[in-house]
Amino acid sequence: MTTLSASAAHGAALEQDERALAGLTSGLLYVLGAVTLALLTVLPGVTHTHREALYGLAVGSLLWGACQVRVVDWNRTPWWLIHVSNVASLALIALVVADTGAGRSPAWVYLFVVVVPAAYFYRPPVAVAYFVGCVVANALVLVYDPAALHQYFLPQFVIAAPSYLALGAATLAGKRLIRNFRLRAEELAAEQGALRRVATEIARDRSPEQIYDLVSYEAGWLLGAGAAGIMRIEDPLHATVMGAWADWAGGRYAAGTVVPIRPASDIAMAIETRSPVRIDDHQPGSPVIRLGYRSSIVAPILVADQVWGVLAATAPDAGGLDADDERRLTEFGDLLAVAITSVEDRAKLIAQASSDALTGLANHRTLRERLTAETARASRHGSPLSVAVIDVDYFKQINDSGGHQAGDEMLIWVAGCLSRLARSEDTLARVGGDEFVWVLPETTREEALVAVERARQLIAAVVTPMPCVSVSAGICDSSSTDDPTELIRRADRALYWSKQRGRNQAWVYDPIVAAEFATG
Repeated sequence: MTTLSASAAHGAALEQDERALAGLTSGLLYVLGAVTLALLTVLPGVTHTHREALYGLAVGSLLWGACQVRVVDWNRTPWWLIHVSNVASLALIALVVADTGAGRSPAWVYLFVVVVPAAYFYRPPVAVAYFVGCVVANALVLVYDPAALHQYFLPQFVIAAPSYLALGAATLAGKRLIRNFRLRAEELAAEQGALRRVATEIARDRSPEQIYDLVSYEAGWLLGAGAAGIMRIEDPLHATVMGAWADWAGGRYAAGTVVPIRPASDIAMAIETRSPVRIDDHQPGSPVIRLGYRSSIVAPILVADQVWGVLAATAPDAGGLDADDERRLTEFGDLLAVAITSVEDRAKLIAQASSDALTGLANHRTLRERLTAETARASRHGSPLSVAVIDVDYFKQINDSGGHQAGDEMLIWVAGCLSRLARSEDTLARVGGDEFVWVLPETTREEALVAVERARQLIAAVVTPMPCVSVSAGICDSSSTDDPTELIRRADRALYWSKQRGRNQAWVYDPIVAAEFATG
């Protein structure tokens, strides 16, 4: 019973942003009714049973109307007060009709003044109740005026009663249309605002991870969802999380997580159909359930007419996302395609500017930046740092005998071998025609020697189309110097010793050995 009462109260309440307008309209109509009622007492052809009572009603209506316009704060008053005022107006109209000729009274026209505001301001069930109230108020004449059946009242009633409903329905339809236009405008404004914030972050050179996290947050905010994320399709069986947002810490996958694309899953269906897929209630054990949500929408993102990835949103309740949310997420994903293209283009430019075009390793400028940062960090924390300079043996002969293409293939092969053994925190760079630099943080020179030896043996042992592929290396660590330039110079000096001793080996820089070479 309490739930029904609360539901009824909610249905009868006005929208917060329309309460003041509804109260003002009611007050003005009361004032208008008071003025026209006073005129009815002096117009010819209108009978009056109690003229003084009509004057009293006119004065009371005028005072109450003025009070509604100037005194009552409709944003703070209880929602039911406006209904009390409207029901009282129906009663007043019935009294005026009875006192001004009953079946011959022109005052029934006042009922249209009740119909239109009711249709505009109230929800359909409440508006229909007012329409019925107007019909009943008009039909009361038949109760106390038997002559009304034999006069022109009955034709007037037959026309007026459906007119209340028709006018009310037209007003309701118009209000709904206006409301839909307004909601659509608000949605577009929200979407454009979200895209503007994303574009602003792109212009500020934010990292792709930050931008994709922002995209996820904006998507979740637009839908009022519990979580949202953007995934890039890597191949038919895998997608990578580019960014995610959730209303609690465990409700999302971290960026970089590889998510399997299960056959017949919502992601697979969205990719296959190139259309959004909404699931109102996931089965137990699904990834969405494991993240703490029940319903979801997955919308494909098309870039250059290809499915680049998907934009997903979830809600904690079954059926928490509806068809409107599905449409909005799809439209937002379509608009994001341009932003994603910008992010990827900028990432490509940054990668091209910071990497070697042939091998994909860091270039000389990037090496200097990272080595400077790593030496500063090692010095600050007192941790070891090693640098290895690696050179391909007899590279000129390979170029001379096999041509530049053979030389390029060999460099790519060596870079691949080094990359297989390097850790995620290491930096690999190509700094010359056949020279590589390997920066190893948190690594002593002995540990660096072990790593370099493993790489040297891998390169020398694997059979390739190019015979006799080997490398020489020189190593220096931060116990010798913490100057980035000097680290590389001393590692390069140790490389020279490796070359002098017959190549295909690695040496660690040592001041005593350096002195011997200098005097020798």
